[in-house]
Amino acid sequence: MAITAKCTHKCPGGRECTCNGMIRHEHHICRTPGCACHTAEAYGLEMVTDAREAVYVPRLARLEEVDRDPTA
Repeated sequence: MAITAKCTHKCPGGRECTCNGMIRHEHHICRTPGCACHTAEAYGLEMVTDAREAVYVPRLARLEEVDRDPTA
């Protein structure tokens, strides 16, 4: 039997985290599939379309692409 402890944190949606409290983690998730903690945004990702294919990229990566000067 695995040794586990209840995580004392809450997910971004305000529900109890179901992760193992004995293991350090930064993303707290609950058991409710429609909760905000299960979205790409909760992990710092956003969906973009590249060559008609939907992919998830880090939110800041897209912003860095926009900020680059194409004439440099």
